[in-house]
Amino acid sequence: MSSDGAVHTAAGMLGYLALGAALVVLAGSLAGRGHDGWAVASRLVPGAVLAGFAASAALRPGFHSRSGPCACCG
Repeated sequence: MSSDGAVHTAAGMLGYLALGAALVVLAGSLAGRGHDGWAVASRLVPGAVLAGFAASAALRPGFHSRSGPCACCG
């Protein structure tokens, strides 16, 4: 992976972690206001986002690798 790709991946990871943390905090507020459905969704979505991010990383380990052809360019 190129250095640009590594920075992009790290920034994405930080962004998704921040999104997940914000949703967990929001879930507590929603539960306190009686919005149980939204609270449950706000607790489940971070897990789905992190699972998607992990799957993306696992399925494309050499995406835009300079040592060989990348997935988009053949």
